[in-house]
Amino acid sequence: MNVVVFVRNREAIPVRALPFVTGWTLSPDVVAKELAESQDSALPPRLLKLRAYQEKEKGELIELLPKEWDAIGKRLEVLSR
Repeated sequence: MNVVVFVRNREAIPVRALPFVTGWTLSPDVVAKELAESQDSALPPRLLKLRAYQEKEKGELIELLPKEWDAIGKRLEVLSR
């Protein structure tokens, strides 16, 4: 199964696919915390500048702000409990 998509002629991986691609070494909660720019990084060095983008109509890309990931990280924490 190929999860790579092309956005503006560049390869990209959907955020929700990161746990699968990494063999669950990056769980969904770790991905959300990293995108919220937590201080204690669990990411390998090559992924330290991980960013998420949302594609709007007409192909416009907008970077999701770290504060937008805070709520997602908190929801995942609640699910873990």
